Amino acid sequence: MRMRQRLVASVIFAVLLTACGGTFEFGIETTSTPLIVTMPATAGAALTSAPTTTAGTIIETATPESPTPMSPSQSALPSSTLTPCKSPPGWVAYTVKFGDTLFEISQRTNVTVGQLQNGNCLTGVAIRVGQQLYIPFIPTPTFTPTFTPTATWTPEPQAIFAPGGKRYATDRGVVVDLEQGRTATITTEVSPWLRVWRWTADGRFAIFTRINQYGNGRTMVFDAQVWKTIFETTGCGSVNGAGSPLSRCGEYPIALSGSRFLRADGILIDLPDAPPTDLLAAWRTGSALFAFSADWSPDGASLAFLADTEAQTDLALYWARGDGAQVQRSIRLDGLPESLRWAADSKAVIVTTTLKRYTLDVITGQLQETPITTVTPTPLPSATSALTPTPAP
Repeated sequence: MRMRQRLVASVIFAVLLTACGGTFEFGIETTSTPLIVTMPATAGAALTSAPTTTAGTIIETATPESPTPMSPSQSALPSSTLTPCKSPPGWVAYTVKFGDTLFEISQRTNVTVGQLQNGNCLTGVAIRVGQQLYIPFIPTPTFTPTFTPTATWTPEPQAIFAPGGKRYATDRGVVVDLEQGRTATITTEVSPWLRVWRWTADGRFAIFTRINQYGNGRTMVFDAQVWKTIFETTGCGSVNGAGSPLSRCGEYPIALSGSRFLRADGILIDLPDAPPTDLLAAWRTGSALFAFSADWSPDGASLAFLADTEAQTDLALYWARGDGAQVQRSIRLDGLPESLRWAADSKAVIVTTTLKRYTLDVITGQLQETPITTVTPTPLPSATSALTPTPAP
């Protein structure tokens, strides 16, 4: 009976205090497992500590307080992760140009690559053309605004620059545009015989050749205006798309004026899209003719060249108008060719062979011959005879 009265009193006491917002546990000392009654805590109850209890006494459970709102300046994350990236004081904006690297910029501005990364929030070393970086100062370029190479800057081995210095080409068949930061490869062919031959005077066309030790050759022309290869021969000796008796490939250039060049097989090319002209068509018979030692007149109005068969049995001088409309041929020349040059007034061509010197008047077509005489030097006295001592009497 007494036990029941204590139980009723405890329950009434718990109900009254729970109504006031508390959470309580109580147990009754018995021989079995103590009975634990937990009352839910209401929101906003004060946090209290649980006193040491013994069986049969009331056990108070700690109730958490409402969390205090955090101020805007506080954060659960470390403050370093939210620090904005700022460049060091005094650094200036710089736009990445073609060819720039972080290492190269660091060398020119006397800072480390790590300092550039920290000042620009970079996690790597990759940068791109047009990207804005902050650096200590704008470095002086190592080449002039016209992109003329200097002694300390070599963009590519064996690079040949176009007139104006804004583009260059290499013997690997690569063309580079320095202004727009772009590159192109003229051919997928890998050849040790590939060479940059020349740029045209206007800087538009890059002409490449491929000539091997057997005299086989071909031509590739890259147009920098449309940024692609526009002309490429097959290297098999075709003439205007038709078959020819050429026994070897002579489709490589030998003389250039403006945007016109002559190939070794006698074909005149006028870039970009004029049809080719065969200057040797009237003299092609059973033997193949090949041109060499070609040169344009100083005024660019005429072209002169020597042509012969592979057996060297038909050496002659040819001259033509710049457009290839009229072609003339001299008589057969004697001897082996040594040189061909134009007079300064563009009115005469002088050809020298091992036997004669020929002067062609391109206005009248007259050819003068002058034999080359060899002078036999007078032998000097023998040094031994001059120094022979006279015997004493």
